Amino acid sequence: MGKRLYRHRNLSYWWCYDLDEIANHCDVHVQTVRAWIKSEGLQTTDSNNPLLVYGLDLIAFLKKQNDKGKCRTAFEQFYCMSCKEACPALQTKVALEQKPNGLCAKAICRTCKSKMNKTFKLNDFQKLKRAFNVVDVSQLYDCEVPTLKTHIDGHSKDNEFESLQGDLV
Repeated sequence: MGKRLYRHRNLSYWWCYDLDEIANHCDVHVQTVRAWIKSEGLQTTDSNNPLLVYGLDLIAFLKKQNDKGKCRTAFEQFYCMSCKEACPALQTKVALEQKPNGLCAKAICRTCKSKMNKTFKLNDFQKLKRAFNVVDVSQLYDCEVPTLKTHIDGHSKDNEFESLQGDLV
């Protein structure tokens, strides 16, 4: 099961939340919220019942919980799911694939030989070429230099294999 991420963007920092509201918002049990208060350092307004938590403290705590299991990687490193740490690519070989939101770089872990993935921005393509040995590029193109081999310019009108729009018979 993956790591749980807690929503904190729709909390109000000036609001006070009781334990039931926190449990419903984070989709956890009330005892989990009590454990957060007792052992993990979630601050309450005071020790009186009902226990209340300021929204500002709750937002900071949830951000800290979300960042607890993150691993920061350098530009030349990938996160290996088998090793559970940042590892360099085997022989610095990387295969790139263009996605709508950027580039997906695929490599093999130097330690355990398992597959690793990492996304980069499209603007990082030249930096990727300098840092890695790019072995495969799927659907990657440069918009500034148009391709000369297109079927539009080379289309001949007297091609006997293609029918005209009116010839459907």
